[in-house]
Amino acid sequence: MIGLAPGKLFIFGEYTVLEAGTALIYPAPLQAKTESLASPNSLVKTHSTHEATFNLSEALRQLPLLSAIAETIGIHFLKNKTTILDTRPFFKGKQKLGLGSSSALTVSTIKCLCPEINIEKTIELATRCHNLFQQKKGSGGDVALAAHGQSILFDKVGGARPVARPEGLHLLAVWTGRSASTSEFLLKLDKWKAENGTVFNSKMEELAEISLSCVRNVEEQNISNLVENIIKFDVALESFSNRSQLNFYSDDHIRMKNESKRAGLAYKPSGAGGGDFGISFGDDAQRIKKFSEHLSAKNIFNFIL
Repeated sequence: MIGLAPGKLFIFGEYTVLEAGTALIYPAPLQAKTESLASPNSLVKTHSTHEATFNLSEALRQLPLLSAIAETIGIHFLKNKTTILDTRPFFKGKQKLGLGSSSALTVSTIKCLCPEINIEKTIELATRCHNLFQQKKGSGGDVALAAHGQSILFDKVGGARPVARPEGLHLLAVWTGRSASTSEFLLKLDKWKAENGTVFNSKMEELAEISLSCVRNVEEQNISNLVENIIKFDVALESFSNRSQLNFYSDDHIRMKNESKRAGLAYKPSGAGGGDFGISFGDDAQRIKKFSEHLSAKNIFNFIL
C-alpha cells in the first residue's frame, strides 16, 4: 500500500488564518510518500537527507512524528510490516525546503495505513497527529491541503474548501536558500500578541479584511483585483513584520521583492516562517516564464505553479 501527499504554499492569508481569516493554499509539485509492505518484522525505513532503518520500538523513540501517528491511530497499524517514510523531494541537498514536509508525511502515512477512511476522517486524524507532533502550533491548513491535494480556501472554523485556481493569475515559487522555523516564529508571535494585544488585533483585522477581498476575487475570477489585493496584503504583512519586530519579512525576501519588481512582477513571502519560499506573481505568463529562466541561470531554485 502506498500513500502520497503534496507540500504546500500559501498564496495569501498566512498569519490571519491563525485567527479568523481565510487563506488560499496551493499544492507544491512534490510529494511525501509512505509505503507499507508485509514483513515478519516490524521495521521503519526513512528516506530524507540519508537513509536509515529502525526496528519499531527504536523508530518510535527516534521519530517524534511517527510516535504521534502511532499514539493517535494505534501502534498495531505499524506492526508486522515494513513502513517506508520518504520525504526526499522536500530537501535541496542537506537543506529542508520548508514546503510542509511534516504535514505531507503525516497525511501520506494516514492514507497508507488507513486507506479505507474518507477525506474528512483523514484530515481529522492527521490534524490530531500533527498537532501532537507540533504541540498544537499552526492553523491546520497545511494538513487540509495535503489531504485534498488541490488548491483550497481554508479557515479554522469552516475548514477546507476546494477551489479552482484563478485563471490568469501566474505564480512563481522562489526559494530564498535559507530555512526558517515556523514554530519558532509562532512562539515569538504568541509572546508579542500577549504583550501587544490591541495592536495585534488591529493588524489581524486589517489582514483579515484584505484576505476577504482576495477570497471574493478568487470566487469571481477577478484577476486584476486579485493581484491588487494580494499586493495590499503584502504591504500590510510587511508593516506587521516591522511593527512587531519579528522581521519575518527577511532581507532575503526584500531582495527577491526588488528583483521581482525589476522583472515587472509583484512578490510576497509565502507562509509564516520568515524564510524558505516567496512567490512572484502577475497576470503575464511569459513574464513569469522569463523570470523563472533568469533565476535558474543564477542557480536560484524556483518552480512555476
